Amino acid sequence: MARLVQENAHLRSELAAVKKECEDMRKEVDECQIQIRKKNLLFFGLRRKPNDNCAGLVKQLCNEVLQTQVSISQAYPLGKITNMEAPVLAEFATATDIANIFGNVKNLKDTSISIQPDLPITVRRTRGILLQIRKELKKHKPEMNAQVRNATLIVDGKTFRWSHDTGLTLNGKDGAGILSSLARKDLTSYIKGLLDAD
Repeated sequence: MARLVQENAHLRSELAAVKKECEDMRKEVDECQIQIRKKNLLFFGLRRKPNDNCAGLVKQLCNEVLQTQVSISQAYPLGKITNMEAPVLAEFATATDIANIFGNVKNLKDTSISIQPDLPITVRRTRGILLQIRKELKKHKPEMNAQVRNATLIVDGKTFRWSHDTGLTLNGKDGAGILSSLARKDLTSYIKGLLDAD
């Protein structure tokens, strides 16, 4: 019996190590995908017609509304080509183009157009959860400096990550309690609810 307990403990330890390795590899793949896509943007709400040149539409938007000159490598609709409301993916020649666009994105206010970075699906899912946490945090402590960057939540200089297995983490440890103490509000049940729904 003692031997079975020992083997079981050993297997649990190995399983935990494999899960951590898998999570680390997933993060590396996401980082690679982010680097590959860093010159891509998704444009939502562009009014397209069947024969429109997507690169021309994006360039016109950048020139006329965002007031910046850009160089586009390629642009095409995502999904069915016949769907005129599908988002347009545009690949820009330089990272400076992206910075200039986001520097003038305020000009899109009161339009139906929005722009987002082209992020991997896993990062978009994680960002969605982190944005919910940020919103809840700001509801209780509006003056707190909290930003979501790629797949991280940065609060007062501390970088939190989301694990689909364990929830909010900070340096590999439970982050819900740490965030609660920073906010001076117990957010652990809210964060646990997000993990249960994930």
